[in-house]
Amino acid sequence: MDFQEIEYAELLHRKHGGGSWFSHKVGMIWNGNDDVSNYASIVAHEVDHFLLHSATPYGHLLDELNALQMNQCLRLLNSIDRPIICPVYKEYTNAKRENDRSAETYRSIERYLRVWSNAVFLERLLEGVSLASIADATDSQAVRALQNVELELRQLFPNLLQDPESRGSEDKLFGEVYSLSELSDTTFRACNHFSQPTAGTRELIGGKDIFEASAQFCENTLPNREGARSVIGYLGLFLLAVEKRGAQRESADGFKSIVMTVRALCDLALFVPVGAGYGQLRPEITTWFDLQPGWRFLHALEVVAEHDLWISTYGPSLLELHNRICSEKNWVRPSTFLELGASIPIGAFDRHKLACVARMETYDCFMVLAASDTPSGQLQSFFTEHCPMFRFNSEIVLKPGEEKAQLINYFLATFTWQVMVGPNL
Repeated sequence: MDFQEIEYAELLHRKHGGGSWFSHKVGMIWNGNDDVSNYASIVAHEVDHFLLHSATPYGHLLDELNALQMNQCLRLLNSIDRPIICPVYKEYTNAKRENDRSAETYRSIERYLRVWSNAVFLERLLEGVSLASIADATDSQAVRALQNVELELRQLFPNLLQDPESRGSEDKLFGEVYSLSELSDTTFRACNHFSQPTAGTRELIGGKDIFEASAQFCENTLPNREGARSVIGYLGLFLLAVEKRGAQRESADGFKSIVMTVRALCDLALFVPVGAGYGQLRPEITTWFDLQPGWRFLHALEVVAEHDLWISTYGPSLLELHNRICSEKNWVRPSTFLELGASIPIGAFDRHKLACVARMETYDCFMVLAASDTPSGQLQSFFTEHCPMFRFNSEIVLKPGEEKAQLINYFLATFTWQVMVGPNL
């Protein structure tokens, strides 16, 4: 397994411009905005992150990766029989780079650092985190990291496998992922990007953009037709769809269809067949570009534009659109994912299991319309049962009966990041 060079970045949060965020790693929604006039919209934005995370295979994959990273940190610490300097990753890479004799201290923990660094690297590739190492990464590097990490995930979560005997196998159960760079003379980047000529920068496209585009819909802060042409970042995916819509985008109905369709594509982009659980669904012939959420959104948008499948009052429905795109792209249909997710044993990822059960009954039940709308009883019940921690300025609200579990997860996630990379690298 290759050792991945990890640049410093904050623990993964889905940050809002107003100072609020949601983090699946620590299981918390943080509202740091003092503007009470915008309170409902901000909360709707962060709650949408939580719901989309809970109800999609990609959110489940991120939970698997988070658990693997914490697991490797704890195993590393348990294996040490002598003093060690933290942050461990920084000290190890410095010693290795300088061929320092102190590198011997880290030899026994090198395996854990390799697994941890590959898990972080894969997570960042999927998210499209704007770091130099991710911008330069090829699909070949992404495929190797995926293969390495999936094998570790299968061993960590054997109860998610339909065939437990396959947990030590690299290709008996999971469809192979091919690298286009290795099949041609062309090098393909693992992440696509938005170009921002005026700023002279490129913003990578990945899971982070999918989540933000969906949450902006809930926040009631979408631009009008004119504003959409100049906005990028959070609304970059809308900008791409506006351009694809052509002349029909000029009408109110045409622009509304863009908004509805983008929201639908955000959901479908997160049905990724990757990980200990959902990797079992992967077709025999798959490329990295069928798996990375940013690329999936772009490919799905091409299908919509080519076949004029924009959602309108007259159809198609959310499920019809998803199934049509999956047929065109040879992707696994969402219903197959939901059936597998609903079969997860009790005690392992219960929140995601129940979300899958709910979506099997009402496919679009997690598609909250906007901050001004009243969520369905089904959605209210789910959120009450599985709500994350909330922090409003200095006050933390925990779920009754789950206080201990929520706090342990919070401190273990932050502790892992501090041990591995520290406050800065």
